[in-house]
Amino acid sequence: MAALSYRRIKTAIVLDEDVDIYDDREVMWALATRVQWHRDTIQVMGLSGSTLDPSLPLGATTTSKIGIDATLTAPQTGTTPQPFLPRTRVKAEALKSVESLLAGSDPKNWPQQ
Repeated sequence: MAALSYRRIKTAIVLDEDVDIYDDREVMWALATRVQWHRDTIQVMGLSGSTLDPSLPLGATTTSKIGIDATLTAPQTGTTPQPFLPRTRVKAEALKSVESLLAGSDPKNWPQQ
């Protein structure tokens, strides 16, 4: 609630340490795999908002905001595995090969999809 009280913040998301808050893909993954919207969100109406918010009607000074708990919950049973963030790494040799192929090629000659 403290984060939502700041007038320029409309959404606050709480994440575990294994999620990189600077990586949009990881944050979206946490939202998709760790949030049950009926249980893990709180909506608050009537908080002060920014006058620069284009979604507010002309002259409005209050807005609705949402807090989302995207942290892992305790397993329901002892056998439930904890979800983990899939990490995909492309080998440096493969990246160099693609870069060299694309460096001298004309996009007009690329395969059409």
